[in-house]
Amino acid sequence: MHLVPKCHITVGSLKFEWSHELEVVSSWKMLTDTAMIKLPANIKFDEGVDKGDSLRTITDHIPFGAEVKIQLSANGDPETIFEGFVTEIISKVPIVLKCEDQMFKLKQGPVSDSGKDQKLKGLLSKHFSGIDTNAIDMELGNYEIDNITQAQILKQIQSDFGVYSFFRNGKLTVGKQYDSSTKKVHIYDLDKDIIEESLEYKTADQIKVSVLATSEQPDGEKVEVKVGDTGGEQRTLNYYNLPEAELKASAESELERYVYDGWRGDITVLGLQIVKHLSLIHISEPTRQAEIS
Repeated sequence: MHLVPKCHITVGSLKFEWSHELEVVSSWKMLTDTAMIKLPANIKFDEGVDKGDSLRTITDHIPFGAEVKIQLSANGDPETIFEGFVTEIISKVPIVLKCEDQMFKLKQGPVSDSGKDQKLKGLLSKHFSGIDTNAIDMELGNYEIDNITQAQILKQIQSDFGVYSFFRNGKLTVGKQYDSSTKKVHIYDLDKDIIEESLEYKTADQIKVSVLATSEQPDGEKVEVKVGDTGGEQRTLNYYNLPEAELKASAESELERYVYDGWRGDITVLGLQIVKHLSLIHISEPTRQAEIS
């Protein structure tokens, strides 16, 4: 079969099935997913041009904040890999459009608030009304927000409690980076499907990792739980008002993410499958099969 990879880009009222270069960066560790679209600078449009006027260029059709949708396909139905807005237009050769996902809309106006015994879901309900959310609930305690944007609120919560926020499929997701209901499995043959790799197969007993979980209590006292190999690399989790038993369970769950029999490293593959964070990747090899995520 002859595979024909295609990109499908919509920017405002314009549609393209080509680009000079296209890059999408997405991770639950980043508050904002980004995209960069490079387009030829010499394309002209004649629609809507009065007699005597010069032909309009691409940048004349693309305002700041224009909606963006990027899809990819290879002999199949297009799959959306990015939705967001134009945040910067660089008029050079080629033209560069820099874009951010829906988090862009949460970087506009300032918010202030303070209160006792606040909960995360209550805070989101109050200051993120009208936004579809999928969030954990947790105690924030006496939490203060001082003239910052909605996006900065999420960044502050990440810094204070280790809870990450990002948009997944148009929904603001808070503290649920690993959601089994949305995962998708992809299978790759190590010998046939992978262009480049820096993989190393390790068993669980070869991994030296510890997890330190800390919970600040309402009275100011700190409760700490440490699990794993004390001589290994340390990962840190921060919580507020979490009982010791729940703190230990959270630390052990995090430890399971790092200590397993399987592959570790990076792979570069053809874009025949759209892989997003949370996807499960099965890598097969003649003598063994493992799973990485």
